[in-house]
Amino acid sequence: MRGLTAIGVILHFGSGRSVSADAARMGPTEKRIVSTDTDPVTFPGFATTTLGCEDRCADVSDGAPGAECNSTLLAGCVCVFDDPYCFSDCVDEGEGGGEWLMACAGQPPPPLPGDDPSPAPTPPGDPEEDVLNTDFSFFEGPWYSCRETSVVTNNGRPVGESPVEEVACGGELLGSVARVGGSAQALVFDMQAWEDCGEHDLGGPGQASCPNDGHVRVRRSFYGVGSFSAADAFKFSADRTELQDAVGDWQSDPARAQIEDADALACRQYLDGIVCDLRLTEYRDEYHVAMGCQKNGNCKGWGEQKCNRRGGVWTDGCGDTTVVTNGGARGKLASYYLVPDLDQCHSCAD
Repeated sequence: MRGLTAIGVILHFGSGRSVSADAARMGPTEKRIVSTDTDPVTFPGFATTTLGCEDRCADVSDGAPGAECNSTLLAGCVCVFDDPYCFSDCVDEGEGGGEWLMACAGQPPPPLPGDDPSPAPTPPGDPEEDVLNTDFSFFEGPWYSCRETSVVTNNGRPVGESPVEEVACGGELLGSVARVGGSAQALVFDMQAWEDCGEHDLGGPGQASCPNDGHVRVRRSFYGVGSFSAADAFKFSADRTELQDAVGDWQSDPARAQIEDADALACRQYLDGIVCDLRLTEYRDEYHVAMGCQKNGNCKGWGEQKCNRRGGVWTDGCGDTTVVTNGGARGKLASYYLVPDLDQCHSCAD
């Protein structure tokens, strides 16, 4: 059986008209439109042909929708032919002539001969523009750190006895967001910060000099395209880290960029600002210093046995240093609550 939402469900006539299933129980002059929102029930089919019309309906040779019929002979008759889920009505077209119209449960009948099967024209305008998000200008501008929780890792393990750092009202400018090519959907989050030179293989033995008294200016530029489906969220990524040299130029290490995972920054509107979750993975050289002999504060090139016989101390820091290029991975996981103005940071007001 064909399922309907109710006995009074709207049915489709062959001519494009709609009538209710109740019309099968009424005369052709009593058709009416009915729409209900009741729970689904199973429709058992229409009643039989109108009482007293059995012989007249049985004599019909062609009751297909659009076929001619004798409206005078069939006046007051609703005929149910082979399909119990469809009924037919001979509609008066004047001077005794008529046209068969059919209504069926569940689906409309096929188009009549001569009907235009082409789809309806598309309304003017672009409906996609009304539902796809392309404006992410909310994220533009400077963003200041209100709260931060972070963990720094070295070769996949947290660093230090208290690896989790929680900062309330950091206050510093974490970075600024600007458009790429003038588009409000393509953005760049430019982050700059002072970091220890030692974290970037600068200033140590055999390393390049540190440009600014133990610190170096670091820039990470995160690019992204806003998703059509989420106007309140934005995902950025960065494929390299840049260091500012002594003359102010930005330099990056292409070899490291090729082996590092892209850094990720996922931001979402929250409270008076945005929450951004950061994931960094950057490679560093590893330095392995072998054990050696030290006596009277000086390193000696003696073996361990000779060192012990001559009163030296076998310790680290006096042996050869082995450098493993890009042998260590430094990571950072962090969540920031950022505001466009520190006056909007309640942690700073406390």
